[in-house]
Amino acid sequence: MIEEMVLFTIIACIGVLVVSFSGFGFALVTVPLLNLFFSPKQFLPSYHILAVICMMTLAFESRKHIQWKLLGRLWAMAFIAIPLGAAALKYFPTELLSLSIALLTLIFAILLLLNRDFRVKKNMF
Repeated sequence: MIEEMVLFTIIACIGVLVVSFSGFGFALVTVPLLNLFFSPKQFLPSYHILAVICMMTLAFESRKHIQWKLLGRLWAMAFIAIPLGAAALKYFPTELLSLSIALLTLIFAILLLLNRDFRVKKNMF
């Protein structure tokens, strides 16, 4: 148990280090690494608490640049997605969740590696 807590802490510290240098990337670093050693049902609740703390710190430091209208819309979407994610953690098999995380990470890593450019409409949110 102690070894798992130490491993989680080390991975979280690596994610926080990346965010402190770049301003993003906490999930890009921590979720794949945590998924290697833990099941999603084990790490996702703790990860999300840590992510909220990390992102709130980042938001406080850059509060003058926040686009409040966009943030409100993102929060609205989060209130819809959070219960869906909690239900997925409760009802889906661990293997399916781990495979989904691995596949999505791989797909988006390949897209980033290929330097794909995605246009997002300004008024999309």
